[in-house]
Amino acid sequence: MEAVGKQRIRKPGNILVFKTSVQTKKHIKQLRLLLDKEAGKRKWNFDLDDQDKIFRTRSMKVNVYSTIQLFKQAGFACEELKE
Repeated sequence: MEAVGKQRIRKPGNILVFKTSVQTKKHIKQLRLLLDKEAGKRKWNFDLDDQDKIFRTRSMKVNVYSTIQLFKQAGFACEELKE
């Protein structure tokens, strides 16, 4: 993982896992365009059955800080779950 100021970027192939406040498929639809732009189409998913409402993403370079900010700006809580 590289650190760029506040922005942490994972190296290719890593899967990032976040705890979110996303509750429904409607919420996911609200985020879809933003997430497709940030991570790429079909490079992310949610597990709404998990108590932490897990968001997973895999991309060539994913910026942890900007991903969290994307959720916050859309009105959702989001925090990275570390290994």
